[in-house]
Amino acid sequence: MDLLEAWGLTGVITALVFDTTASNSGVHRGAAKLLEQQLDRKVFYLACRHHILEVLVGAVWENLFGKVKSPENPWFKHFKDVGQIYHRQPYNLSIRQKWLNKKKKEARKYYRKS
Repeated sequence: MDLLEAWGLTGVITALVFDTTASNSGVHRGAAKLLEQQLDRKVFYLACRHHILEVLVGAVWENLFGKVKSPENPWFKHFKDVGQIYHRQPYNLSIRQKWLNKKKKEARKYYRKS
């Protein structure tokens, strides 16, 4: 805050751009919230789109396949590992096609009802 004041920027800040880690976006002690309190006015939050898409994809995954019990989704890790090994040559994912088609039908059925 001292640096913002020294440069005369406190009056022109209208938005904050940040990733969505708790240390930045926490509703009580996140950096964005603390800056907003110091400025004594609301500012527009521009959370990183990469992280927002992670949250959306995670929610869809959980809805379709159930809750992941570890911090890193093992399927996503598998896809990443397979992609790094075979990135220069065509390959088949190690998921049974029948299972994948079933999940695709379930997803279509679910989203047509919504």
